[in-house]
Amino acid sequence: DTAAGPPAGVTSESLYTAALQARNAGQLDFAAKQFEDYLRFFPNEGYAPNAQFNLGMVYMSLNRFDDAVKALDAVLEKYPDYPKANDAQLEKARALAKSGQRTAAVNEFRNLIRKAPTSPQATLAKDELKALGMPYSAPAPARKKK
Repeated sequence: DTAAGPPAGVTSESLYTAALQARNAGQLDFAAKQFEDYLRFFPNEGYAPNAQFNLGMVYMSLNRFDDAVKALDAVLEKYPDYPKANDAQLEKARALAKSGQRTAAVNEFRNLIRKAPTSPQATLAKDELKALGMPYSAPAPARKKK
């Protein structure tokens, strides 16, 4: 299916723009389809990281939490230096929590805090942990051996 290119006249820019417009207009199912098509037809184009992130966020809005986890995980795996990587990890953890995968959510929130302790997302992750009844405590500093 991927061998077939995009429909005639569809460019990466036009498809991405259409997906954003659909999302902003609240046409979430259509937006999801547009972002999916973008990633299928233009996986290596400049908007791919944004399309991947936005797809995850649209899935969250549609309460498709398992799909959101996969989409946001793809952001973290394929685009680790993406400026919204911390947001993707935070939202992935939230999706895990909403889909009932509490332990995985707690681990994801803790990993985010460890990875980016001073980020605004880490502060939000600490709040999420508290709400889950799992307040975050920083690991104790290693003791020096005498």
